[in-house]
Amino acid sequence: MRSLRVTLAAVAAVCLTATVGVALTACSKQQDKHQDESIQEYALLNSQTMARLQQNPQSAFEFLDSLEQKDEYPTEIINVIRGSIYLNSAEYKTSESCFRKALNENLHELWPFGYYNAAYTLSHVMNQRDNVEGAMRVATESLNRLTGETDPELEVCKWNLMTSVGIGHLRLRQLDESEKILDKTYEDLKASTLKHKDEKRALAMGALCLNVLGHYMIFIPDKIPLWLDRTEEVINISEQINTSGNLTPKIAYFKAKLLSNKAQYLGSVGKLKEAKEAFDAYMATDFANQPDAIIEKFNYYYFSKQWSEAANFLRPITDLHYKTMKVEPTLTSLCDLGLSFRVYENAGRYDDAAEMGRMMANLVDSVRYYHTKDQAAEMAALFETKEKDAEIAQQQIELSQQRLIGLATCIVLLTLFFIVYTLLRKRAAKRLAEVKAAQERIENELRIARDIQMSMLPNVFPEREGLDMYALMNPAKEVGGDLYGYLLLGDKLYFALGDVSGKGIPSSLFMAQATRLFLTLAKQGIMPAEICTRMNDALSGDDNENSMFVTFWLGMLDLQTGHLDFCNAGHNPPVIGGGDHQGDFLKMVPNLPIGFLPGFEYVGESIDTIKGRALFIYTDGLNEAENLEHQQFGDDRLLDILRNTHFDTAQQVIETLKAEVEAHRDGAEPNDDLTMMCLRVS
Repeated sequence: MRSLRVTLAAVAAVCLTATVGVALTACSKQQDKHQDESIQEYALLNSQTMARLQQNPQSAFEFLDSLEQKDEYPTEIINVIRGSIYLNSAEYKTSESCFRKALNENLHELWPFGYYNAAYTLSHVMNQRDNVEGAMRVATESLNRLTGETDPELEVCKWNLMTSVGIGHLRLRQLDESEKILDKTYEDLKASTLKHKDEKRALAMGALCLNVLGHYMIFIPDKIPLWLDRTEEVINISEQINTSGNLTPKIAYFKAKLLSNKAQYLGSVGKLKEAKEAFDAYMATDFANQPDAIIEKFNYYYFSKQWSEAANFLRPITDLHYKTMKVEPTLTSLCDLGLSFRVYENAGRYDDAAEMGRMMANLVDSVRYYHTKDQAAEMAALFETKEKDAEIAQQQIELSQQRLIGLATCIVLLTLFFIVYTLLRKRAAKRLAEVKAAQERIENELRIARDIQMSMLPNVFPEREGLDMYALMNPAKEVGGDLYGYLLLGDKLYFALGDVSGKGIPSSLFMAQATRLFLTLAKQGIMPAEICTRMNDALSGDDNENSMFVTFWLGMLDLQTGHLDFCNAGHNPPVIGGGDHQGDFLKMVPNLPIGFLPGFEYVGESIDTIKGRALFIYTDGLNEAENLEHQQFGDDRLLDILRNTHFDTAQQVIETLKAEVEAHRDGAEPNDDLTMMCLRVS
């Protein structure tokens, strides 16, 4: 699915299939005869493995395992080939592990060319797993080591690694540094390709252009024309030096990808006629019939904003990437589902958009799982080591005691016992005092944090004729992630209520940011949907390292006419009416929570007038409140209470519901923050 935005599969097709094959068949002019024969033998091994992979993937792994057991080939070479097989199956984590094992001093001594190609491939795999910093670190360390190399064959390795570093800067939004590195890499690679008439260098040029084009469609679309021209230049150079015919299939691939990229770019800038011509030309190529071509088709319709056509391709792409492929879910996976949500929404397919929302919610847990899985494994290994150490220490103590029993008298043993007992008691008392002091310090800091947080929430509400408004928040812990606020600008009343993902201190800090942004933007007098869009831009993206988000309901009420403009950002539907009027949940257009997806455009709605009808907004700490049997308070009970409670004041409505929730919990600890807001204008 990440290929919806960056067609990295194209890069893999051009250069990564050659990571083992080309590398294994390449020999430096400076290598001695014995090493040259060894590398030719490695090339044969690679060919045999790839042939088995085409027939039966399992037999390829069994073949490598048997060779490793017989110790016929260096372990590093086996791991390079094994890593490439896993990469071909999109099992990125296992592939990364294999290449990490292969990258050691022995591989560098044995085969420098293979070492640097493996480093480049490892950098690519780490990028696929969203470890951009790690990918840049591997590429940079290998480049530093290449500084002392004199073998001209290693030039291609240097340019591949430079490409990884440049793309890394691009993904980290270090655009100037990225542009400088990628421009220099292209010019140097071009000069060397023309000088040596070398097909491997031409292949590296093509991979560089396709890689950059895929990323620039996201980060720097203004640079796309330059790299489209460079891709055409690569094709011309490749045709000039294609004396062996080996480059002919790759040249055809470059031409097809150039047409596809042109169609996407022209569509993104509104040149739809030219875009369609380029797309039709791409569809006339043989590559348009390949399975991966579905992604190229989607990209064309997506960047051309032809939402209905783009939506038709989402289902098979989703099935391909999340059901048939062994891809670990990452934050990028969540962004891809968010992109699908946007396409379905723009196409008016709201049921499919809702399904994407459910998939995003389900994927959050998987992302957390994979994010912590490695840490959990390390902790397990640590505990296992400690347990073994403890067993060894216990055996030594028992042995010492046996010796002491045979050598010492009862008086010495008793004396030793009392000494040890006294020391342990002192140590335990000291430890207990330290723990108690630390606990008191933490509790004191949490009390201060709670006081600061509660001071950010208004406890005094507008005293204006015809307006009755009240709100409260009860955090489940010392500090919470719920929020509410209001701002009165003349006859306009801005009011909002939200629920930050998670609980505790991280949520309270995110809540403080959201509250500050709401009040700042409301002072500008803009519409609720615009406020939500700007808040989302500020709270999402790279700065949101913990992937937090907030469901948010924001309204702007004209106190003279009762006209209500509002925007719902993934929050529970409010209840409108009740008491003397039959209350019901407010039906709304779906929007993503704030902080979930950068660049998302929020849709606002309006009601002509709500005069005389109460509006009740709440967080899921109300309807999902649980008792000791884990039974929830529920939406039906909420509606029943509001419908049968006569509206005297907004505070009376909220106090009634607060009492009902406490009675329902019946002594159970609150499982979530509880926040409610009620208002009525007459």
